[in-house]
Amino acid sequence: MTFESHSQQLVLPFRLNEQFTFENFNVSANPVAIHHLQNKLHPENEWFYCIWGANGTGRSHLLQAICQDAINKKKSSIYLPLKESADQIQPEILDNLETYDLICLDDIDTFFGIASWEQKLFQLFNLCQLNHTKLIVSAAVSPMAMHINLADLQSRLNHGLTFQLQTLTDEQKIIALQLRATQEGMTLPNDCANYLLTHTKRDTKQLFSLLERLTHATLQQKRKLTIPFIKTILSI
Repeated sequence: MTFESHSQQLVLPFRLNEQFTFENFNVSANPVAIHHLQNKLHPENEWFYCIWGANGTGRSHLLQAICQDAINKKKSSIYLPLKESADQIQPEILDNLETYDLICLDDIDTFFGIASWEQKLFQLFNLCQLNHTKLIVSAAVSPMAMHINLADLQSRLNHGLTFQLQTLTDEQKIIALQLRATQEGMTLPNDCANYLLTHTKRDTKQLFSLLERLTHATLQQKRKLTIPFIKTILSI
């Protein structure tokens, strides 16, 4: 996907996943965080937010939903998955990002401990505050637990509005899967959803990936989802 700023063009090997929206994000485990983040572009709201939580809590989903929501509201936004693209980017990728209305940095803790990255991130924080740019970052741990060498950067992170994303219960995972399936025009019966939870990895990223495979298979073969069909497609 190509992202443009005022002084440079960034050509990056990733794009927003259009399936990651607020509409198919199960808010039941994190209602307060979702309420704040859905209204983040209001001028009177905080300019910096940090969301953190374990793998599978939906951090990447949420950041991409925020970006797509901003785009729908005719705001300029950029999403950078730092961990996913770590071997392909340099600190200079952060230059001039403050010209956007919204910046979402996924896995910001990827480069902590590297002086060049910490300095660039600190500069970006300062420029975002000066330019009234909304900055939202995600991490696996809370700002207080991050291992950061640059004290000024640590201070910036500690003073943002912070939300911890809670892990979904099995019941909430089933609801999330069924919601995603419905949006894809497919019905995921309770017995099939329970089967996925008990016979595959239980983290939501893996579950949604499997559901995507099943969606393609049902369309190609014009079949409804049943446990025998799931066994055949996933070789379980």
